[in-house]
Amino acid sequence: MTSEVDATGHYVNEKHSKVRFCLGEIVDCSLAGFNQQNVLSSLDISMAEDGYQIMMYGIYGVEGSLTAKSVAITYEPGVPKNSIYKAE
Repeated sequence: MTSEVDATGHYVNEKHSKVRFCLGEIVDCSLAGFNQQNVLSSLDISMAEDGYQIMMYGIYGVEGSLTAKSVAITYEPGVPKNSIYKAE
């Protein structure tokens, strides 16, 4: 999001993309607060004794951690299909 505000009073968002995390062999999972709308403030990935640890820091809804033997990350730039944000 930028510091600019649009005509409706909302911050202007740019650089949209859809990011997919594919986890192989989950060895630990600790999630709380999952609901219909889950908003993260940040997400960290680090090496762990058992593979890779993903820490999810929630603003609203889900937060917690996952540990997996492997992680593959892919992304698709642009506004996702059926997004509330209009494709430019």
